[in-house]
Parts: sequence; structure tokens; C-alpha cells
Amino acid sequence: MAKEYHSESLHIIRNIVIPVNIIINVLGIIGALIIITVMRQSEFRSKPRSLIYISLSVIDLLFCVFLLADKICFLVYGEALAIIGVIACQIDRFFTHFLVHMDAWLLIILTVERVVAIVKPLEVSTIVTRSKVKVTVIAMAIFFLTLDGELSASSGLANGPTHLQIQNKTMPLICTRVNHYNISPKIFSFMDIGGLLLGSFIPFLIIFILNVVLSAKLIKRKQARANLGATGSGIQNEAGKITRMVMVASFGFILMTAPIVIYLILGNHDKNDPIHMILRLIFQMNPAANFYIYFLSGSLFRQEVKRLFCI
Repeated sequence: MAKEYHSESLHIIRNIVIPVNIIINVLGIIGALIIITVMRQSEFRSKPRSLIYISLSVIDLLFCVFLLADKICFLVYGEALAIIGVIACQIDRFFTHFLVHMDAWLLIILTVERVVAIVKPLEVSTIVTRSKVKVTVIAMAIFFLTLDGELSASSGLANGPTHLQIQNKTMPLICTRVNHYNISPKIFSFMDIGGLLLGSFIPFLIIFILNVVLSAKLIKRKQARANLGATGSGIQNEAGKITRMVMVASFGFILMTAPIVIYLILGNHDKNDPIHMILRLIFQMNPAANFYIYFLSGSLFRQEVKRLFCI
């Protein structure tokens, strides 16, 4: 009876989560394309930070397309992309980790640019240049391509224990590390922990610290203007608006990513667990959310979007 109830509740949750996930990813694809168009055709185009926005939007676009393909694969085959076959497992592992890493660290670069713009507004044009941004993004992409390429190459399908094994006496296939070359498991464990830290806790910590610095600087600047009875120049107001938009996006990344990371660290790896499915859905909202966060929290970005569609 309990098993039937669990199966029924799982079926109901899955029937809700999958359509919602598809809708979110389609909206995310549309949003990412709009961001790329705005950054290439508006006044933002001349700014070095536009390269960061475009890079982040390309990653979000790829992420949403990948997640959409995963859900379509489930609807067609009844299984997630990761366990359709060995090649599919390796593709899934690579894109899942590479896109998460790039998304997190591009957001860090964007936040760092805002810190420089607020702390040293007169020097930001020389500190943050288009060439420096290009080199940084390319170097970061090469690093994560190497790191996550190795993870993909050493992945494969294996029988993995979950709580379902105990309940149903089954050994379901999982996409995981496969030790083809008798490498020490400790090395694999160390590399997996490093990948997890680079995609979650380290970005969380850096983004939180940078946002604390930004918040303190914005409050201090607002108090200084109030004491002088001034409202601030147009450039200062623009910098403040863009900074607040980036801060909302970076905090959104933490709020949508942290729950599933903590849940996984606690040992809850069963993707058929309803809580896991809901937290995974929240996490997968992150790459789709940036356009809507920018639009709702950034008046300058909102103006550019309206101008684009009016034209």
C-alpha cells in the first residue's frame, strides 16, 4: 500500500515538474536571445561588461537547450538522457558540470566589474577593458573544458545503490565515474569534491562577499549624497541601477542553487525523490531567470528592451 502511494505521488509530481520545466526552459531560451540582441544593438554594446552579459547569456541559452533536450528525451524514452547510453551519459556529465561552472564564474566576473565600477568609478574604463574581459572568459572556458572534459571521459553507466534498491530489490543504472584505469578512488573523490566546490560553495562565498562590499558602498554613497543634499550625477545613478540589477541576479543564483547542493551533500542522490525533483526544478530555473531578473530589477535594461521592440 505504501509502495503504491509512493508511486502515485511520484507520478503526480513528475507530471507537474516536467511540463513546468519545459515551459521554464523555453522562456529561458527566449530571454537569453533577447539579452544577446539587446547587448549587441543597444548603447550597452560599447561597454566591456556587455561581453560578460553576452557570454553569460550564451551559457544560459545552451543550458536551457540542454535541459529541454533532457526533458524531451524523458518524454520519448521514459528515461533521463544520462542513462540512455554511455555516450549520452558522458554528454550529460560534461554539459551539466561545464555549464554550471561557467554560469557561476561569469556571474562572479560580472559582480567583480560592478565592484570596480563602484569603488573606483574613474578608473573602471582602464581596469576593465574589452581585451581583459575576452582573455579572462577564454582562459576560464579552457580551464573548465579541461576539468569537465576529464570528468566526461571517465564517466559511464554502472549499477548504483539508492533507497529504491532496498525497497524494490533492484540495482538501477546511474551515470557516474567508471574507473577504467585503476586510478585511486581517492583521486576521483578529490576531483569530484573540487568540481563541486568550484560550482557551488566557492562561488557562493565570493558572490556573498562581493555583494556585502557593494551594499556597503552603495549605502555609504547614498548617505554622503543625502548629507550634501545632492541627488548624484547621471553616471552615478546609472552605475547604481546596473549594480543593483547584478546584485539581484547574483543573490538569485545563490537562492536557486544552494538548496539542491546542500540536499546532495546530505546524501540525497535519488532523482526519484519528490524533494530532490522539486529542488532540481528550482535549480534549473537559474539559467532561465536572468532575463526576467534584469527586466524586473534593471530600469536601464528594461528601457533598452522596450526600445528594441518599439524599433
